[in-house]
Amino acid sequence: MAGVKLITSFLLYAKLEDLTLKQIQHSQSDQRCQKCFLHFILILLSMAWFSYAGLKGGLVLYNILYNTNYLPMHVTFEALLISATTFGFLEMCIAFGSICAMRRLKGQRIPHWLNSQYRELDEKGEPIKKSVDLPRLFSLTKPVRVLYISLNDCLN
Repeated sequence: MAGVKLITSFLLYAKLEDLTLKQIQHSQSDQRCQKCFLHFILILLSMAWFSYAGLKGGLVLYNILYNTNYLPMHVTFEALLISATTFGFLEMCIAFGSICAMRRLKGQRIPHWLNSQYRELDEKGEPIKKSVDLPRLFSLTKPVRVLYISLNDCLN
């Protein structure tokens, strides 16, 4: 069930982001209806998954409190139940927050202009020349340099 939830959420959020970027770029009003529908589906699904986890937790709690024949669950199952409820609540908050996040996407967007050969252009329409040399390459690999060194040590 978690895999279905993950794949569904990922695909819906990706489609929602694409529609938002297209709407920003082209200002088409027909995609606004699709955006509202996707927001509605995301909120509905996240509320359904949260209510499922809450209902499951409520039934277990009811059996613990009122059923004398109830055998205690393993601690792992209790931890999974608590985490499912917690992450369901977080997912529901994210679904509600995605409405505001998609509105702020316009301010975060960095426009890039490309010519017919797919080279990036500056404000004057001239191709941007990037220096490609060894020091620049090493500066680009700075965040993962430790990984390369440790991988090299493991292989030797």
